[in-house]
Amino acid sequence: YNGYGKLTELQHGGGEQLEQPLRFQGQYFDPESGLHYNRHRYYNPETGRYLTPDPSKLAGGLNGYRYTLNPTGWVDPLGLDDCPGKGGCRPAVGEQDPAAKVGVDEGEPALPKPTAAELAEKEVRRLDREQGMHMVSKHSLAVSDQVWKRRAIDGTDPLTGRTPSHRKGNPSSRFNSWELQLKAYELAIAKKNSGYELLVDKNGNKYLRADLPGAGKGYIPNSRNPSDPKLINMNRIEMKFDRDTEVPFTLYPIK
Repeated sequence: YNGYGKLTELQHGGGEQLEQPLRFQGQYFDPESGLHYNRHRYYNPETGRYLTPDPSKLAGGLNGYRYTLNPTGWVDPLGLDDCPGKGGCRPAVGEQDPAAKVGVDEGEPALPKPTAAELAEKEVRRLDREQGMHMVSKHSLAVSDQVWKRRAIDGTDPLTGRTPSHRKGNPSSRFNSWELQLKAYELAIAKKNSGYELLVDKNGNKYLRADLPGAGKGYIPNSRNPSDPKLINMNRIEMKFDRDTEVPFTLYPIK
């Protein structure tokens, strides 16, 4: 190799030859382009320059395209680092160690961390999806106010959008937050796992109930004025389970 990583001579022993793609400083040779691959960018050994600027920006030095300043004393397999130590004259240690200080995102503002509500929503949606439930499509904040209320007016299913021929309203409840919905799920499962005896509804499905203050709100059908269902606070929850597998298929607030 010359000082800029260009392969100047390649010798093989007798017999079969093995193509070896690793180049100076651990770079990977790309036979199609003739360039050296450094994971984050490509290096041209003919010109001694990278094709794209340093993704670590000024952390790699003022010249974002240059080759490493001391190719025999240290290596830059990722194509991200500046010269170690002061002027490259002393070994890099501690914070001066390029491997410890340089990152692709250096100098970039930190990404916002997900909120508790976002994390709870993600987990509730995962549980709903993996267990084939409908607690998200019928009883979560994903249900719009209009759809939520309409179910109590004419029985329209929030999931399918179908309205029954009798057009009678059904109780329609929704959790106040994703965090409370996740808490309700964990509470119900813990109660079931503790040996709580499940009840059985008229359809043969098993269910349990538990107290959870502030769980949600619900519309109750109004027989006198069907278009104006009553909105009430709900401080309890109900989880229903498949009659055979006892896997939960819905969870909602109740009065």
